Amino acid sequence: MNWSNLFIVDVESVKAVPSPSSPLPEGLPPPPGPLTPPAPAAAPEDPQKVEEEQRKTLRKTRRSRIKELEDTRAELAEKQLKLLEREKELLDKDQTVSTLREELDLERKLRALLTKEKDKAEEQAALSMGLCTGAFTLP
Repeated sequence: MNWSNLFIVDVESVKAVPSPSSPLPEGLPPPPGPLTPPAPAAAPEDPQKVEEEQRKTLRKTRRSRIKELEDTRAELAEKQLKLLEREKELLDKDQTVSTLREELDLERKLRALLTKEKDKAEEQAALSMGLCTGAFTLP
């Protein structure tokens, strides 16, 4: 049997293909099995080295966490600074608005006083004109 022809599939040759459970013909090498990596040899490690490695990994983990915490703190400090600046700006604007409202209120009061004084002055002028013109008309 020729192995190179076994990979061509047709109805007649399907019967000739050996199943995995059937024995191989004589003179042919066995098909390669699944490749599995050799199992590592279990070498007993020194407990001190294992403990030292665990300490090193713990230190690295702690360092990375500490660095992350410091970065977070720095970001929070920057955000807090920006918030304080924004709060100051808003407070300045609020004081400006408050000041402008006070100025507007004072201006309205001043306008009311000036209007009263103007009306009073016009009334006095009218009275004095009436007295002056009335004196000449009287015999």
